[in-house]
Parts: sequence; C-alpha cells; structure tokens
Amino acid sequence: GMTSLLIANLTIYTSRFKICLPHPPALPNAAGNTRAFPCTQCRFSFTAQLYLSKHVERSHPQSIKVRPRTGEGPHCCSECGQNFTLSCNLKRHERSSHTGQRPFCCTQCGQSFNQSVGLKRHQQSHTREKPYLCTECGKSFCWSAGLKRHQRSHARDGLYLCTDCGKSFIQSGALKRHQQIHTGERQYLCTECGKSFIWSHSLRQHQRIHSGEKPYCCSQCGKSFVLSEQLKVHMRTHTGEKPFLCTECGESFRQSGDLKRHERKHTGFRPCRCGECGKSFTNNDKHSNKITSLCLFFLFNKSLFINND
Repeated sequence: GMTSLLIANLTIYTSRFKICLPHPPALPNAAGNTRAFPCTQCRFSFTAQLYLSKHVERSHPQSIKVRPRTGEGPHCCSECGQNFTLSCNLKRHERSSHTGQRPFCCTQCGQSFNQSVGLKRHQQSHTREKPYLCTECGKSFCWSAGLKRHQRSHARDGLYLCTDCGKSFIQSGALKRHQQIHTGERQYLCTECGKSFIWSHSLRQHQRIHSGEKPYCCSQCGKSFVLSEQLKVHMRTHTGEKPFLCTECGESFRQSGDLKRHERKHTGFRPCRCGECGKSFTNNDKHSNKITSLCLFFLFNKSLFINND
C-alpha cells in the first residue's frame, strides 16, 4: 500500500543522491515478510540471510574477510580456501585467480577475458558506443567508471598534490602510484626472475615473457602479441595507416619512433656517439652497420698499444 510506495520512493531518492540514512525499522514487504537482516555497511535490510550475503558480496566486497582453508561454507575454493555464496562467483574466481582460463573471446581482435562483463566492456571500444555523457562538457564515455573519473576533473576542489614535484591528481590512488616514482618503491615482484615493478599492470605484462602468453591476436594474419599497443602498430601493416607526419617534408610513418629518427635528418641531431673514434650518428643502427675507417684505425692502434704494453 502507501507504506511500500513510500519506502520505494525513498530508496530511489537516497540512492540517486547518495544520502545515507539510519536503518529503517523491520517493516513487512508486499508479501508480508519482515526485513530482519540489515546490512552493517549501509542502510539496506533484507528478508533472508542469502539476499544479505549476495548484497554484501556485490556492493561491499572490501568488507568480506577471507576465511582460512577449512573447507566450510556453501562454495569453497580448493586452492585458497575463499568462500562464496554463489557457485557462479566461485567459478569466476577460479578462472581469474587460479586457472588463467579466458573463455570469453572478442571476435573483432581476438582478445580474451575471464568474465563476460569484461568482454562486453571491451566490445564497446570497437563499436565506439559511448552512452555515458558528461553534462558539464558533453564528453562521452564507454563506461560509467570513466565518466565518474572524468567528472572529478570539473570539481577543482579536492585535487591530490604531489609534494615532491607539484603534479596534481584527481584520485588519491593515482597520487600514491605516482609517488612510488620518487620513493623508488617497487612492490610488485616477479617470482620467476626477481624483477620488480612500480605498477601491477607492468608486472602482468612482464610475466607474459615467462608464460609465453600473447592475448592480442591479429584478425588478418593470426599473428599474436604481448601488448595491445604492439597489435595496433602491427595492424597498420595491413591498413597502410601512417599517422605520424613529418612537418618538414610531409613523409609519414607507422610509428612515432620512426618519425623521431627521420626528423634528425632535418635537425642534424646525432645522439649516438662512437666511443672509439668520436664520430656521431643519428641512430645506433648506422654505427653498427657502417664502421668507419677512422674507427678501425683507432681499434687497430689500440690493440698495438695494449700488446706492446
């Protein structure tokens, strides 16, 4: 009746404007069931423990403490002992954390994912569908998370400032990651070779060297790559795209590095210097492929000097 309608409207209002209210009294729902299971993290209550568990798992995952490997619980991971309310969540956890399976594959580029939602988000990058619009500037985004991050750029208050270099960030997490550049902290360690990294995504990319995983596959020729950027550059060999243009002569290139090396012909900049003869080159390849007679002269006299000594 009116009570149910009032509660429904209040729920919509408070969810939209993020207003946190105290727990309402245990009122019966339309079926006459009492909401006797309140969430300790927010104001919502539920008619059954199962519904409460689902809510906490989806809305407050940070509050869930991993139980020890006891085997108790409805759905327990045999690898790490973590418990899940739903069997589908256990399967998703096992794929992402232990088996490395990626059954959801993009038909456009061959990239694979361990969850269907990851594939759906990725496919929007091909369709260019951007349904999330910023009302401040009109910029649109593929995902709601991207819109939320962008909207913080309009709110000038609350910027996170690095005290070492003065660079500012919209998110506190981004500031913490940036500060590791100054501190030299590398908390992500490769267990195969001992190499450490500042960021977790750098470690994941590095680990593909050991595993041989190449998740980015060319749909034209089947060649696969470790990084998505490598695939983008490779695709230009099929499309003929050369987006990097020299403003001096108009010649275009597939990669930015090729453009930079080319521009040295116009500027005369020669950053590669031979330690033997002192001659400089526009790049290392020219030095290694074209050893000058002057360089050979220095090497010959150096060997004579060493032998006579």
